[in-house]
Amino acid sequence: MWQYFNSELGMPWFFETNLFKLGNVLLIAFMFGPGMPIMFPLALLYVIINESALRYQLAYQCRNPFNYSMEMNKSFIRYCAFMPVIYASFGIWMYSNRQIYDNAVLPKAYANGL
Repeated sequence: MWQYFNSELGMPWFFETNLFKLGNVLLIAFMFGPGMPIMFPLALLYVIINESALRYQLAYQCRNPFNYSMEMNKSFIRYCAFMPVIYASFGIWMYSNRQIYDNAVLPKAYANGL
């Protein structure tokens, strides 16, 4: 009886795994976005596809999700607020790097000649 009941309920759904995947994609997009701007449309495409698949999965395949507190959402928003800082720091480093423009590394000259 319990096996039949579990088969009718669907598989369990966890909010934190989906939030972790979304945060990972956003972090990668903001880290490598200054050098590869195509990362932003790809991240947007991932968010749209993930949201539509998630709605379908919650509506037809999974059990009702647990009632989560707002603390997880607030911490994720604080995490996302740090991403423009990462984007700016990588952009400053990347565009101030001499090797990006002329692909030449200046050798360091030491006093002993090495």
